[in-house]
Amino acid sequence: MHNSNTVSIPLPKGITLMKRITQPPKEQVTTYQSMIGSLMYLVTGTRPDLAYTISVLTQFSSYPTDKHIKTAKHVFRYVNRTRNLGLFYPYTTTNAIDVYVDADFACCHDTRTSTSGYIVLFNNGSVSRLSKKQASVVKSTTEAEFVALSYGTRHIRWLLKGLAHLRLHFPITMHADNTSANLLVVNRLRYGPVSEERGQNNIGYSD
Repeated sequence: MHNSNTVSIPLPKGITLMKRITQPPKEQVTTYQSMIGSLMYLVTGTRPDLAYTISVLTQFSSYPTDKHIKTAKHVFRYVNRTRNLGLFYPYTTTNAIDVYVDADFACCHDTRTSTSGYIVLFNNGSVSRLSKKQASVVKSTTEAEFVALSYGTRHIRWLLKGLAHLRLHFPITMHADNTSANLLVVNRLRYGPVSEERGQNNIGYSD
């Protein structure tokens, strides 16, 4: 794929991927799994922009179709276009952590489950990211976004414990783009039980 035509997005717009019913040839499975494994290596390293794409493609590792392989090749064409990009961590005297959270409602056409995703930026450099299918089926985008916010919040609490051991205290801001889910969180912060830990952690929230 080194000399392939490049594309600007990792997944084709509007693509629909579904599981295969019949057993594919062994060679096809081996080829697909090898391609996905190579892309997973990039995600765990310096390519957070591929996290959602890989979370989608890994669901078909056991029963890939020609369409799945074609989609994986599309991702390689995107990597070919963006292979010179990387993570950058600038020096700054004011440290801050931003967490961006989002969800894709009912994106799985086989199970109708949604996908949650978040990325943690330290001084605008990615230090952690996650994209995973939600465990249960939700009924609205509000619920899907709220579940995603729950994933992001749990990761923040884990991160705060690690920072506390190092005696570091940074302001943390969570960003989400669903108005209904945002209002649920704001109401909880405003009218829910106020803990001493939350005040000390200095966590902000932004829509």
